[in-house]
Amino acid sequence: MTTLDMAVASAMRTRRDLRGTDLTAQYAKHPVFSDVSIRLKPAAIHAVIGPNGAGKTTLLATLAVLHRGASGTVMIGDERVADSSPRDRAHIRALVPQDHDRHSGFTVRELVELGRFAHRRPFSALTDDDRDAVDTALAQTRLSPLAHRSLDTLSGGQRQLAFIAKALAQRSEYLLLDEPLSALDPRHQLDVISTLQTCAADGIGIAVVLHDLTLAARISDTLTVVAGGRVYDSGDPAEVLTPDMLADVYGVRAAVHIDPDTGTPSVTLLGAISS
Repeated sequence: MTTLDMAVASAMRTRRDLRGTDLTAQYAKHPVFSDVSIRLKPAAIHAVIGPNGAGKTTLLATLAVLHRGASGTVMIGDERVADSSPRDRAHIRALVPQDHDRHSGFTVRELVELGRFAHRRPFSALTDDDRDAVDTALAQTRLSPLAHRSLDTLSGGQRQLAFIAKALAQRSEYLLLDEPLSALDPRHQLDVISTLQTCAADGIGIAVVLHDLTLAARISDTLTVVAGGRVYDSGDPAEVLTPDMLADVYGVRAAVHIDPDTGTPSVTLLGAISS
């Protein structure tokens, strides 16, 4: 059995939900959201949408137990994530932020190798399993030809893919991604989407923040709308993505229809609603 097979088998065997209950977050005493509850499931893609400033990024950081100004409870199965060690948390979730301002001077491969820290003893060399995980992550993101390039020489989209590869190499139960498609051209967007769908099919739970409403509905099993400091709605994308929701949350008139090619909701913006 290969390393990937073992990782998949472990994820399929574990099958633990990641749940945030009564989550409240603030920055410098300014509230972002309060009493928010959300449940992520393994082997599924959960998209989070909402207007700018709604707290989507903060919600991901709170689920990852990385936001200091947060309260509430995050559980993985029957365990409190906050009670686990940083190394154990890395086995639970991998967070891919939107902004990457560190690791200057690293090569792509060196960055992706950092995703293996939770699987290694301190100061130990990479094992064959580690190298296999890194090679697989590079291949999944089509970065193998750029493995020895410096991050400083890459385009914004290529850098984004490199950080996604690092998260994939971590082989956590959950991947939490903040706007992973924002800097990518259409081909690379499709590559990332395909990668996320493959991960979900292999038993990994995915939470992804997106601004493209049609794409969010297309790839997600569950769609959650965050607005006004709370969860406005959550559920099947076809039930959540409605003209009424778009008017209430985004202040726009829009038509929503089922795309004949994808069978999922598609949004056509018609105009802004006067305030």
